[in-house]
Amino acid sequence: MVHWCSVRGLRVGVIIARYLPLLLLVAGVLILLLTGRPLLTDGALSARQNRFKSLASASPLLEALIGISVVGKPFIEHLQKNHWESDLLGPTPLLIVVAVFVVSLYAMIGGILFFFYRAIANINFFSGRRVRAPFSALFMVVPILNLVIIPYVQYFVYRRSRAFAWSQHASALGAALLVTGAFGLLLISLTCGYAGEEAAEGAVYDAASLLVIGTLTGLAGGILQARIVDGIARAQEAHALEMGALGSARTLAAAKPESRVRRILQSLAVGVLVVLAALAALNPPLASQVGHLFAQLLRGA
Repeated sequence: MVHWCSVRGLRVGVIIARYLPLLLLVAGVLILLLTGRPLLTDGALSARQNRFKSLASASPLLEALIGISVVGKPFIEHLQKNHWESDLLGPTPLLIVVAVFVVSLYAMIGGILFFFYRAIANINFFSGRRVRAPFSALFMVVPILNLVIIPYVQYFVYRRSRAFAWSQHASALGAALLVTGAFGLLLISLTCGYAGEEAAEGAVYDAASLLVIGTLTGLAGGILQARIVDGIARAQEAHALEMGALGSARTLAAAKPESRVRRILQSLAVGVLVVLAALAALNPPLASQVGHLFAQLLRGA
């Protein structure tokens, strides 16, 4: 009896392990439904929830953290592969740089949760009812689940925020492409980082070539992520001003749509980075040479 139970338990464990990603994805969808629309409540806001909280200060800080983290991630991966030793920098500068990158990474994660939690709460305030539970943003950091939740939450917040302030610029297709592109590029960068840890010298894609591809796609994804954050903050600030929920003139600059010139420059930068990443992927030996050359330049600096 004991042997039969242990065998059965082993089989169940194997089945769960085999289909765990699918189960987690399904669980992610269910969690979004349960924590999203007020299925079990009337959606009324409490007095504490029925107010606007500005994101004008949080937005530039989060954008800066995203930029530092995107640049620092390949460097941290380089150190991990070399047992946290490197001849690129001296011991003291290396310790400072590592501390800045690591702190920025964790601060970015916390900043993303804070930003989207507050952004969803503001959407509820604008709507006058609970259309989405703010704590659904907390699932953005859960592994596997975040493959579903991050794009969904970003699309919902970005699209709904712009629809309040600038309905003529709130294209559903445009929002979907922006969010999908940003998340997809960062996912490619993350995949290159993991693959680089196992890459062998002389392989089609060695660690150096994967580092180049991952860095280029990470930078492109970081630019788009910053654009999403900035667009949400500006749109919510603008609508809050229209409603009279903000009485300070200092927020007027933050409430204006981003300039056309800035959008064009961002799009050009992303396009150049993606093209370079594609060329690196099509020509791994050249990408590997660039990666080794960059490392040599850092050592000689």
